Amino acid sequence: MGPNAPDNVIETASSKKRLSELQPNTFAGAEDMISTRIIAFKHYLPLKTRLVQYPDELIDMVDQMTDALHALRYDALILHRNVSFTNIMWDPEHKGDRVHFVLTDFDLAVKLVKLDSNGTTKGVTARHRTGTLPFMATELLEDMAVNPSNPKIAHQLRHDYESLFWVAAWSMMKSEVKVEDDLKREIKRTVAEWETGDYQSMARSKAELLFRGGKLDKLPLTPRFKHLRSLLLALSDVVFMEADRGLIKAKRRAMASKSAPPNAAAVREEWISRAKIKDALAEARHDLELAGHCLAA
Repeated sequence: MGPNAPDNVIETASSKKRLSELQPNTFAGAEDMISTRIIAFKHYLPLKTRLVQYPDELIDMVDQMTDALHALRYDALILHRNVSFTNIMWDPEHKGDRVHFVLTDFDLAVKLVKLDSNGTTKGVTARHRTGTLPFMATELLEDMAVNPSNPKIAHQLRHDYESLFWVAAWSMMKSEVKVEDDLKREIKRTVAEWETGDYQSMARSKAELLFRGGKLDKLPLTPRFKHLRSLLLALSDVVFMEADRGLIKAKRRAMASKSAPPNAAAVREEWISRAKIKDALAEARHDLELAGHCLAA
């Protein structure tokens, strides 16, 4: 992956592709090869095998993956673009006080083009949208509904961060196998809304959860993960709903000053950030400690 990649990242042999093959129009003049470290895949285990034993480590997973995605974007100039439940694993042989989660599968990753010495980069608007439907950001789904053959919205880091939210929610419903039949049916209905039907209905269903905290109260979580609902609520409130509130304030200020309307993408990118996610995780940890759950320091 290169010298600037975080150690929470691995790349499989199948991910070794020329960037010109991934996005031929985007990478003119850019470094056209992602170097590959081939690491035996057997050393890493599926995310759910760890979380079902230690549910509270879901917070650590979100924390580590947030850092990994940030480092990929700003140090290695790479967007993953397919953060999903199956693309996050854990290392059973890691030596240390905390479990070590890793981000895998870079088949859909792209390298950004550096436009100037100030670090300005060019985003990616794929001719065909990429990602795994249940974990795709609502904004990208809405764009697919409106512009199915020619997407207009460039994939940005904030979209990978939102995918991480959906991974957390999915983990709380799908990691635990032995659950009551009624709950299992309810979970099946819920996740079906994230991956079946038209893109607009999928986006609407997910937006109602992401931007309306009351909807998250009713999300069907399995018994071992119910106490972690506060994690989803904190992420929704501190990161995503706050971004919406920030955009509304920016629009009000622009109207009052009779200036140009704000760049919605830039406002969202400012609010949906690593710093905001860290704030949300701190609030979630605090909530759990108040409820009597002892988390590792």
